[in-house]
Amino acid sequence: GVPAEPAVALTVNGTALDPLSYSVRYIANDRAGGTAVAIVSGNNRTTKGSLTTTFPVARRALDDSMIAPIAEQTLSGGAVEPAVCVTADGVQLAAGTDYLVSYFGNDRAGTARVTVTGMGNYEGAAGATFAVVAPKPSDGGGTGGGSSAGGTGGGSTPPAKAEALAAARVTLSKANFVYPGKAQKPAVTVKNAAGKALKAGSAYTLSYLNAKKKAIGASAAKAAGTYYVKVVGKGSYSGTVTKKFTIAKGANAFKAVPKAAKKAVSVKVGKALAASKYVKIGKRAFGGKVAYKLAKAPAKLKKYLKVNAKTGKLAVGKKAKKGAYTVKVKLTSKATANYKAASRTVKVKLRVK
Repeated sequence: GVPAEPAVALTVNGTALDPLSYSVRYIANDRAGGTAVAIVSGNNRTTKGSLTTTFPVARRALDDSMIAPIAEQTLSGGAVEPAVCVTADGVQLAAGTDYLVSYFGNDRAGTARVTVTGMGNYEGAAGATFAVVAPKPSDGGGTGGGSSAGGTGGGSTPPAKAEALAAARVTLSKANFVYPGKAQKPAVTVKNAAGKALKAGSAYTLSYLNAKKKAIGASAAKAAGTYYVKVVGKGSYSGTVTKKFTIAKGANAFKAVPKAAKKAVSVKVGKALAASKYVKIGKRAFGGKVAYKLAKAPAKLKKYLKVNAKTGKLAVGKKAKKGAYTVKVKLTSKATANYKAASRTVKVKLRVK
């Protein structure tokens, strides 16, 4: 409403100066969203010279208290759009310069709403309601036109037009989760055009959908995948808004370590060594099967060494030369519906006899 003039305090060596010893002049302090200038000048008696500093001028947020009460309006053949008076710090704001006006439910008897949305030096939105009544029937029995059926008065009044929900005003507390083994239910916030938070049950209903957008229970969003929250307007609000949230697969706790890290494991030429003899498998991902693969082996042994992908059994061919070798076997715990895949490589010391 008025130019921004923040207080200025000067100190010298930690001691505050008397405000009467200097004056402050402001420049460009009446335009929000920019940078204003404050020029501090000495009084040429106790202080001399001048200092210049800058400060940002923020846009002021509108609120409901700035809107003056609106008198009851009477329908007269079309939607009613009463003038709106908005003031800030006692200064009346200008429509089209400081704010824009929109109306809801103002085309029939009931309670209508006006919303003012900030622009220029103002931001946010504020709202107010006003009563809209049908015209009273004429003394002559209603020959002056009205379009009501039955025409004797006392009939039911059609409800005010409902405000449509907007996707931009429906938010989730969190949209991305990681599988924890329990249901995920993000908090939902729904606001009207004036920025007021609405209450579930009275202004809207909530439901949950799976990836195919079929209804599920609120506690069913547990497994990894894609889900949706469906918001349906109720009472004074209409329309449907759908918001997506996801549950990503959890980390795989799969572990695998050599059975005997410092000792060599013996296997005879032409024989096989069971996986349980050279590797110790720890926790895996809730049933994720383990696959085996030879990752590295000396060239003179590699073509005679085979690893069973399913069992991990190490088979040494009959033509393999006896001796001590170090090989590496890669174990992969396959992904499940709720957990990612994970791999571990173990170093195995072999003594071929």
